[in-house]
Amino acid sequence: RKKILDTIPIGSILYMYQHASIFLGKLNESYYVINSLAAYYDPETNILRKPEEVTISKLDNLRKNGNTWLDSLEVIVIPWEIQNK
Repeated sequence: RKKILDTIPIGSILYMYQHASIFLGKLNESYYVINSLAAYYDPETNILRKPEEVTISKLDNLRKNGNTWLDSLEVIVIPWEIQNK
């Protein structure tokens, strides 16, 4: 998944079960997305956070099922406008 993320453009849409995010890119070996977030487990503290807002997040955040968002990715969509620039 990381190899694929390294090749996609910023603005691509990442889908996982019941969730979608917009890919912002990679910084210092971490992948970032913007999304509307109700709850997630902070990987550094293992505390459930409930921001219930639009956030910029790392894909190594944990979902309720214990998998990271990166592990949960199912589909990547590169919008037509970005593909054809």
